[in-house]
Amino acid sequence: MSQPSWSIDGVWIVARLLAGAPAAGVDAATLAEPWASLARAVVNARGDERLKAFEATLASLPRDQATTIRAQVGRVGRAILQGKPVSGETGSQNSGGDAPGLPQAARLTSEWERSAQQVAHWLNDYVAYAADVSERTPRLFHEAIGLWIGSLAIARRLRLRMRHGDIYPNLYVLGVASTTLYAKSTGLEIASRLIHDCCPHLLFANDFTPEAMLADLAGREPANLNAADLTERDRALWLQGRHFAAQRGLVAEEASALLAGLRRDYMTGMAELLLRLYDCPDLYRRNTRGAGFIVVRKAYLSIIGMTTPARLQGAEVKTAWHDGLFARFALLTPETMPQRPSDEHERPRIGYPPHLAEILTRLAHALLPVPTFPAPVEARDVEMTDEARAAWWRYYMAVTFDLLTGDNPPDGRLWGCYGRLPSQALKIALILSGLDWAAGVQDTPQITLAHYARAQMIAEAWRASVHRLLSTLTSSHVAAEHSKEDRVLMRIQAAGPNGVAARDVYRSLKLRRADFDLLVAGLARDGLVEEIGIPSPRGPSALGYRAAEYVAPEETSRHSDK
Repeated sequence: MSQPSWSIDGVWIVARLLAGAPAAGVDAATLAEPWASLARAVVNARGDERLKAFEATLASLPRDQATTIRAQVGRVGRAILQGKPVSGETGSQNSGGDAPGLPQAARLTSEWERSAQQVAHWLNDYVAYAADVSERTPRLFHEAIGLWIGSLAIARRLRLRMRHGDIYPNLYVLGVASTTLYAKSTGLEIASRLIHDCCPHLLFANDFTPEAMLADLAGREPANLNAADLTERDRALWLQGRHFAAQRGLVAEEASALLAGLRRDYMTGMAELLLRLYDCPDLYRRNTRGAGFIVVRKAYLSIIGMTTPARLQGAEVKTAWHDGLFARFALLTPETMPQRPSDEHERPRIGYPPHLAEILTRLAHALLPVPTFPAPVEARDVEMTDEARAAWWRYYMAVTFDLLTGDNPPDGRLWGCYGRLPSQALKIALILSGLDWAAGVQDTPQITLAHYARAQMIAEAWRASVHRLLSTLTSSHVAAEHSKEDRVLMRIQAAGPNGVAARDVYRSLKLRRADFDLLVAGLARDGLVEEIGIPSPRGPSALGYRAAEYVAPEETSRHSDK
């Protein structure tokens, strides 16, 4: 059922203003509420303050209405950015890409939502700092990155015992947004600086094979640990991390490379390993031909990465919706248009507030026991109040049964994600309580109703996000970008072992050089092509590319330890 024309006009006008359109000619008085107030607030704000004005006005509306409006404006805004036509049905609340609303029994009351704003002080301060440094990175991304940092610091040393099993607060997070515009890498870099100052030993190497990762998880020394090319600091950092051998995190700036790598021969078994490690088994044993018998104790893996819709689709992860891999990830997409950066280009670099590092360090090194390899420590049990458990149970029933069997069930590809939402909410609540404990807000870590309410609010934002992602991945715009990438790859593969000059590829495919550079850079990151020099009889070598299947074995041996 379509909305009235004034509603569609309101969505369109507000989305265009947030995209940077001039305010001249916009007459908010012709719109009905709440669009009139929203348009008026955005028109009266400075260019770099428009998104803040939009969010401030939304905050005065009922939460359900604000969520619907945010989704509508974000959907139209993304269409504007991608140059797609916006039909009169764009604002329809009942479109297939929208997340169905929770049953009334599972919704949070206004009082609970207010109490949720009184907890998670560390997370609030991190998001405020990160948003100040990188204005274009979606706040949803900053928030998830902050939670992931807390998950990393806990390192399996807090646990919530539930009837169905133990919950540990490790997180798999994947941010998906258009390249450059949303400053995804900048958001990760902010986190990296904080982590490297507080707990760098809790990070895995950025590149590895399954057997190399298993060896790291088991605490086995790498062959070159005592080699001259490693500094004493490098050695000391590895030895410190060995005490947390199986309780660490992985940062993947271009996560599509990891996902695409899952189908390469030397990465066989990686997908199964990621699935198993997410559930934090007490004991994981594997016998491999190359590394022998490996024992991983108290596993706890956290992953965070970023990619673009086209890169994710190019990774050929269609089965990830059904095999449980995507269900384990918080799949994040922008809610709204990116905020235009401030015109204050001469602002000095902003250092993070000292208390962010102090609280994180206290949690990682003082409040929680530090293990000594090879004996991991037992986790500390965290209590959850009865009213918080009751609220969680209502949410569990809603997203794992009521919504799936209701009149407007989500797409079947999302059912696995729905099934993991209750556990994700508990993981978030665990992290929030641990950070409040480290900040001195609580004498002992305990999940209160306020912690759980904040966790459910975040989980619900993630639920809406996964709907946006599925809608984006099935759009014609993303399919067209993926098609361009396929054409580039096939052209390079057709050139055989000698490769082909870059200019010959983009000229023959009638691509702009800038577009070609972006596409081939993604293929190179995924290990599908490599950069080479093409000899020229008239002068210096030309830039060229060769498909990975034609790379000599000795060049690829570094990727495999079999």
